[in-house]
Amino acid sequence: MKSFALPTSTLIATVSLLSLVTIGTVRNIMIPGSQLRTETLIAQANYKEAIAHFNRGINYTQQEKLALAIAEYTRAIELDPNYALAYNNRADIYYQQQKHDLALADWNRAIEIDPLLAVAYINRGSLYYLQKKNDLALADFNTTIDLDPRFAEAYFIRGAIYYSRKETEKAIKDLRQAAELFRQQGNTEMYNSAIEALRQIGA
Repeated sequence: MKSFALPTSTLIATVSLLSLVTIGTVRNIMIPGSQLRTETLIAQANYKEAIAHFNRGINYTQQEKLALAIAEYTRAIELDPNYALAYNNRADIYYQQQKHDLALADWNRAIEIDPLLAVAYINRGSLYYLQKKNDLALADFNTTIDLDPRFAEAYFIRGAIYYSRKETEKAIKDLRQAAELFRQQGNTEMYNSAIEALRQIGA
């Protein structure tokens, strides 16, 4: 059986960063003024500071200053231990540094905090796929698609898993869905990858 190229590392970096750039700036607390107490004001200040560190972490990551980015995400987590997005982005850097155990721990924590965070599932699933733990990877991609049916990358890698299991019809269906979503989203590079994968398996 033929195999086709799957840029898993590129997927992880792209998904975790591009999906979160706009999210970090809108994480606010809305509390009626009459209910504000000293501890609430402190909590609000911590949230705002955590968001600032999170956004600086994104900027440093884009500048490839990874040590500084980790420090910013870590500070965001210290200020807000339930900041799932910060765990997700820090995990991405650990992955880039080949620190897979640390990456997995952070993605596990992100999912524990926010079971609806689709990007953490696809990132963890991509790591499992890289480690050839396809059953675990498949479960995470299924969850990603359940949470966000427009997550093209999840269909793409799930299609690769189905193909490796000789479930060709499922693979073709997922790759076609991935290609269509990539086309709609203007992701030409990944659209071409999906089309090439379909060509290689004779679809």
